[in-house]
Formats: sequence, C-alpha cells, structure tokens
Amino acid sequence: MVRNCTIFMRLGQFESDCLHNLTSDFASNVSDAIVRKVWWSFNEDLGKDGALEMELEKPEAKYARVWSNVNRGQPLCPGFDFHTSTRAGDDGFKQHGYFVLPQDLQECPPAAYAQYAVEFKPNGPNYDPFRVGDTPSSDVSEIHDAVLEDLQSNAKEVMNYQHRTALFMLFVYGEWFRVMRWDPAGIVVTEEVNYARRVEGTRALLRVLYGFSKLSSEQQGHDLNAVRLSKSSYGYRRMDILARARCDDLDYEERVLLKTSNVHPSFFDPATSSNGSEPAASQFDELVHHDPTDPVLPSAEPQFARVGVSYVMTHVREAFRKAVRAKHPRYRIRVDGKDFLVGEPLVSGEVPLGKAMRGYIALEWLTQRFVFLKDTWEPLRNSWEREGAIIAKLNASGVPSVPTLVAHEDVHHLDGVRMQVTLTDRYSGTFGNKVVQELPPFPNPKDTKAAKPVMDDRLARKLPSDTRPRLGDCSKVYPATMSNAIMRARPDSDAPMPFPMVLAQAGKKEGLNTGHNPPTIPIFHKILGRGSQPRVHTRIVLKEFCLSLNSVSSSRQLVRLIYEAMIAHEQAYTRCHYIHHDISSGNILAYPVFMKMPSGRYAVFWKAILSDWGYAMRTDIALPPKGSTRTGTRAYMSVYQLHMGLYNHNSTIADEMEAFLHVLVHNASKSMKSNIVEVDEFLNSYFLCSPKDPLNPENVCQVAKRCSIMHCGSLTVTGIERITFSPRDYNNYYDKKRTLALNRLIAQLMKLFQTRYIVWQWRTDAGRDIEARDSKPPQHVFDSAASLKTHEGVRSLVGKILLDDSLFWPAWDMATNNPYKYSRVVDVMKAADFADYLAALPNLPAPKAEKVQEASVEEVQEARAEEVQEARADKAQEARVSDQDQAAANADEDARPQKRRRIERTRANNVGANANVPAASEPRVTRSRSAAQIRVTRSKAGQGKAAEAGAAGGSRAGKGRKGTGAAGRPRRR
Repeated sequence: MVRNCTIFMRLGQFESDCLHNLTSDFASNVSDAIVRKVWWSFNEDLGKDGALEMELEKPEAKYARVWSNVNRGQPLCPGFDFHTSTRAGDDGFKQHGYFVLPQDLQECPPAAYAQYAVEFKPNGPNYDPFRVGDTPSSDVSEIHDAVLEDLQSNAKEVMNYQHRTALFMLFVYGEWFRVMRWDPAGIVVTEEVNYARRVEGTRALLRVLYGFSKLSSEQQGHDLNAVRLSKSSYGYRRMDILARARCDDLDYEERVLLKTSNVHPSFFDPATSSNGSEPAASQFDELVHHDPTDPVLPSAEPQFARVGVSYVMTHVREAFRKAVRAKHPRYRIRVDGKDFLVGEPLVSGEVPLGKAMRGYIALEWLTQRFVFLKDTWEPLRNSWEREGAIIAKLNASGVPSVPTLVAHEDVHHLDGVRMQVTLTDRYSGTFGNKVVQELPPFPNPKDTKAAKPVMDDRLARKLPSDTRPRLGDCSKVYPATMSNAIMRARPDSDAPMPFPMVLAQAGKKEGLNTGHNPPTIPIFHKILGRGSQPRVHTRIVLKEFCLSLNSVSSSRQLVRLIYEAMIAHEQAYTRCHYIHHDISSGNILAYPVFMKMPSGRYAVFWKAILSDWGYAMRTDIALPPKGSTRTGTRAYMSVYQLHMGLYNHNSTIADEMEAFLHVLVHNASKSMKSNIVEVDEFLNSYFLCSPKDPLNPENVCQVAKRCSIMHCGSLTVTGIERITFSPRDYNNYYDKKRTLALNRLIAQLMKLFQTRYIVWQWRTDAGRDIEARDSKPPQHVFDSAASLKTHEGVRSLVGKILLDDSLFWPAWDMATNNPYKYSRVVDVMKAADFADYLAALPNLPAPKAEKVQEASVEEVQEARAEEVQEARADKAQEARVSDQDQAAANADEDARPQKRRRIERTRANNVGANANVPAASEPRVTRSRSAAQIRVTRSKAGQGKAAEAGAAGGSRAGKGRKGTGAAGRPRRR
C-alpha cells in the first residue's frame, strides 16, 4: 500500500511546495562557518574509531549517537532539541529520533511530544526501500519491506499519540537522508542526499531543518482543534477521578439477575439504562460551566471535590482507565460545538494511510457521560455521503441495531472555512492538478572513495571559538595539513582513508553492504501514487461503547448477534435503501445493556450493533464504488467477488449475506473446539492466502473458502472430511445423540450458498458449450439460489435453527476464561430465557411456538436422514480416493524400472548421434498429493488404524489388499 501511495519529488520542489519556500532566507540567517562546523562534526564523530565502535554497537544506534553529539555542539533545528529512543523487541531493533520543544524534552514518551520524527537505519543501498534502478534480490526485498514497516510504525506511533493532519520525517540511513511527508493520502519522498561527505549535502540538511523550524503549527501538521490538557486543568483532573474503579458499576457479562438489591438505582431509570448511568447535567453545574482547559484554582477545590460521578458498565470504566494512562497526553476535541475529552486511542488502523481510523472512549463534558469518538479520513467525493450523515438517516428511520449518533462534522481549520484535506493526492495525476517537476538531481558524490576533508590550521585559528572544528579530537583519523587556506577535498592525498571507507571496512566484518552508488537515471523516476485519493478529515461521536465479538462466551450468543446484525442490514436496505459493503468481524459489535424483560425480570443483555457505515451505498441511485481498490474487507468477501475479480465493485445482497457466514466461520474456528489440528493454518488458508490462478489472473479467492462453498457445500479444507465443532470438556452433560446446532447451521448455510455457484457455473458453461445445457440443475437448486437475492432466505434459516430446542446449544463453549465463575448464571441459556430475550428486542420476529414445534420435528427427521446419507457418501468417497491413490502408487512402482531403462537407452542414443547435444536429465517420477496443507483429525472409527497402516507403507491407503504388503504392493519372493 505504501508504494502505491508514494510520490517522488526533487528536494528543491519539496522545499517550495511542502516547506512553503521558508528556506529562501537560509543563507542570510545561517552562516557558512556554521555549515562547515556541522559538516566537520559529522566527519569527526563518524570517523573517530569507526571500525571498533561498529563492532560494539548497532549501526542505527551509532548514527543516532552521532546526531545527538552534533546537535549538542550546534543545534541542527533552531529552537528544537533532539531526543532519541531505542526499542529492541521481537520485531527487531528500532532506533527513532525526535525533534521536540525544549519544554517537552523531559516528557515521556518522546513520540507523544515530537514535532518532527527521524528514523535511523544502517548505511548502504540495501536499507533504502525507495531506491530505483536495479531490481533487488529476494533477501534485499525482505530488508526493504522491513524498513518500510519500521517507517510506518514510527509514523503511526506519533500520529496515535498526537492529533495530526500530516507528519514530516527524516529517513537517515548511514550518511544519506531523505525527507518524507506523511498524510492519509500517501507519502511524498525526496531524492537521496549525502549529508556527510560534502558541504553541499550538509547545507541541504540544515536548509530542510531550518524550514522545519519556521513552519507554523498548522503547517507542521498539527490539528489545532485538539487542545492538549495541562495536568492542573479541570478536564485532566476530572478524567483522573472518573478513571477510578467504582463498586456500584455493573458487571457487563450477559445474565439474568437473580436479585437486584445490589444494583445502583440509577440503572433502573428507563431513560438512562441503555447506557448504564447517564445523570442529568444539573448535577454537574458547578463543574461544566468551566472550560476543561482552565486550571483549577485553589478557591475552587472544595466545589470540585463535591462533584459526583456516574455509574456505568465495568467494561466502560476499564476502557477509560486504560485510555488515561499517566504517560499519554490528553486532549479536548470540539465536535459540532460540543467538547469531548480523550486520551489514548483504543482502536487504530494498521498503517497511517487510507482511512487512518482511530477510536477513542471520550468524556462528553456537558453531560459527563462516556461516548465513542471515531476519528477517520473518508474519501472526498461530492457524490458520496459521510458516515455521520448515513447513520443520522438510519436513526431517523428507526433502523435497529445501528449506532446512535451524538455529533458529527467535517473537521475545519480554525478559520472555519478551509476543510482539513490531504495534499499528497494532488500529485497523483488522477485526482490532483499538480505535477512533479523535472528538476536537475542533487549533486551527490558518485565515488565511494571520496576525498577526505582537510582543514588549514591557520583558518581554524581565525574561526570563532563556537564554530572552530575540534581538530585535536580527530587528528588520529584526519591529520591537519597547511597546504590550503580553505577547507577542500584532495583526491590525490596520501593521508589515511576517510570515514566512509572506515565504515565500509567495518561493515565488511559484519557482512554489510555499505557501498552506495546512486543509479544514473536520465529522467527522474516518479511513482505517481495511483493508490492515492483525496480524503477529508471527519469525526463522529456515537452513544454506544461496545465490545468485539472476541468477548462472546457461547456459540448461541455469537449466532444471535450475527442474526441481529442481519436484521439491521435488512432494515437499512428496506427502509433507507442502503447496503453496508463492509461486513466483517470487526464491524459486528456487542453492546451490553441493563433492561427489564417482558417476564418482569431484569437482565444484562448484549445487543448487536452493526457499525462502520463509511462504505455504505444507496441502491436506488447509480453511484460509483467507494474506493479505488476495495469496498470491503477481503477476508470476508464472497467467493463470487473474489473469484471474478469484482472486489472493487458494488456488493449485492447475496454477497453481503455470504460475508455474515464467513464471520461466523472465523469466530467459531478460532474460539471453539473442533477437529482442526492447525487452526492458524486453516485461518490463513480460508481468509488470507490467495494464490494466483494462471487460468484466471483476476481470481484472488482463498483456497479453503472456494473449496468449501463452490465445490463441497460444507466447511472443509481437504474436500473429503468436513470440519465440525464440539463442546468444551467442561460440557459434561453433552448428549451425543443430539446434533450440535452450530454444525447444522454452518452445513445448511454452505449448501444454500453453493446453489448460487452451481447455477452460475451452469450458466457459464451453457453459454460456451451446447452439451452443457443438457446438464441443467434441478429446479429446487434454482429456487434456493433465487432466495439469496433477498434477506429472507438466510435470515429465516438462521432464525429457525436459533430457536430450535431439539438442537444442542452448549453453554460457554467459546469462553476463553474460566467458565465456572459464571456457574450461577448458566440457567440464562435455557430456551425459555432465550425466547424472553428475543421477545424483548424490537423488529426481531420470532416464530410462533406451535409452528416452530411442528417444523422442528420434521426438520429433525430430515436432518437425521441427510446426516446418514452424507456419512455414507463421505465413506464411499474416502474409499474411492484411497483405491485411486493405491492404484497410482502400484503403477508408479511397477513402471519405474522400465522407465529407467528407456531413459538410459534414449540418453545413449542422443549422445552417440550428436556429442554437442546435452544428455537429457533423468525425470523424477513423483506422485501428486491431493491432500491439503491443513491436517484434519479422523473422527470415524477405524480410520486411525488405517492411517497408521498407510503411513507405514508410504501410501494413503488404509489396509493392504489380499496378498500384498503393508503398502499394497505385491510381495516379492
């Protein structure tokens, strides 16, 4: 993604366009003596005992130390101090640098207060991922990818700590540097410049840093709508008070409360019970009339201490306490005229590009309630609606199970006129009107054996003391000569080699490639950032603070949440003509509420919330797809979209409903007990791995997903044995005669969606082959495929199985923690209480008891008959495959000696006929394995012994045939 959003630019144009020509007065404010002093300091520190120190410390740490030493002698960026940060972990060694204001130098972490970032890497072209020219090897490509990840990580860390529209960064690898500007649309990267060998390179570095120092806060990329709170302010101290644990907070676990005497009275208020406790604003009149950024005066301390607190669900308090950790700065953000206080983001994107979404738990200052604030960058198109506007329409139409909008707006600058939009896309050539100029390249040294710098001692004595190079410290490496009155490079000198060669010699000991010869390119190489598109900064405040699907504790709870999300999807389509376009596990959330059931009992109930409507599209208006690359999460997209390469087109109802099935498979596979041996490999094969299809290059569908839905109609990997789920070990009351409901649901959904691809494949073949028209599928297949054009087919199937009491729904079969702590509320999962839950929800139609009971008996009989037929078919298929594999193995074994003799005769004839023709190499006779990489345990009786017998003979066959050995081959006498 980074390479597709990268714009290459000459350093001269970068100074004019990105630094706003603020470097024009550099020569009049920074003397040539200072430039030469900095240049000499880099030479001295990099050349002093370079070979020895390179063996004792990391190269990145050495360069960071050199920069710190040079900055202490002469500030590189006027008005800023330089701070370094070292991080060594499983992801490798990282050396960051930051230019911070003097008053923030002692603050920690430095990324939270950095104005400009620096990333250090070792010297050499192998560590430059933006280098063009030669095609790198596979090892070098891996290094380039690792460097790009470190650059993204550095930029993401700074942007997560701060509220920014852009970030300037220096990428320093050895004696070279590049200047970068990050924003959600992409990256602007300058050419490479050597800052150490020649004075011109040092001057270019100081020009850039001089321009940095003159940028205003807005030009630096700071969002001035976010104001940092001081530790003595009303807002900061109030956040500390609300972060403390409260004994009257209500546990968020789903259950029916056997007694309510220990529940705080504020939860019983119907107006506030949906969000825990939401007290009236009058309770905080003494507090909210103050600006949250104002300091608390000593005279106001008594009144400030008397202000009460609100009581909420425990997950809300825990999340807020995590967000206001002491080392993280806190901000006041104003959205639509309302003040919200935030700390550390709890959710953030993987890279600081694209939507660059960050999610905060925020304190609304006026009402003193906790809300969810979403900070994102949405595509800027006139025909596309903002997510806040879409949610407002859904709320006005009464669509259930969607977020409740509190406030939203497009973020503007302080003048209130200019919107905060990206700038990188203006150079993309697709959306912007700016071009990258063809300027001459920067004059870098082309020879790695660059001449050493020499200083005349008489000139050194004439320089002021604050700019005099410390010749005495570097006399061992650079002996002073008095042949010239100016500092110059002497290529004909007999003096010891300069510091680049010293580092090169040290690098050879570690196997490093420190030589750097920039490629000669006639025309400056430009990547026009085809993946870059204009984006606008938006903020949305939602009432609900939810939990992810990772928090669910049972399969029935998971299916119910997905079922409610289907209802929300259907209602949004029916009432407002919106289709979501991004169904995924992260966009289906659980919202715990305290509510009264129709039976009169109180319970903590988890409602489903279908979130992230940023890619939603109107179905009654013809509009282009949202996004140049995708309109959903690829891992959950339908087989049809991925198989046909339609992942950047608008989704249909069938595609969206299939995505719900993939969400169910993903969460069940990673949390439930099953016959999958390698869960991580299965998840990779089903959701991530997309091998290229030579016959259909546009096919990017995952292997296991295509095999399960298109070919088998059941959840499988090998195509032979189905994947089934089973209860945990603590479900001792599991009745094996009863069918596990989740297995029945997944099997029937797989068969239902398979009919779509059966019909599609038949229509595709019938259009090309006349004979294929005779193999028309049965009519019920066409009917099932047609039912996927609406929500009714899938929703009714899920609802029917959800309420089927003849199926077995285990309790706490997805709980990651100890299930026995909830033993007092296991009765919540009884059918009577669950029907009570469904009755309490609006717009969730539950079938009548009589019809459900009659239908359930018939369904049980049909299901049992289907299971018997499927078991017989699976057993017959396994037998056929085993026989075919055994026959192939025997044929290969018998034919191997004959093939060898035939190959030898052919080789001898070729050699005798023409001595110049090389002899043909002996082909390896191998047998293709049809088994997938994912191993599935054998669940049927007798298969364990068959597998052992097959392994002993080198074949997949079970028992050997009569008169044969263990491998099925004829016995030799």
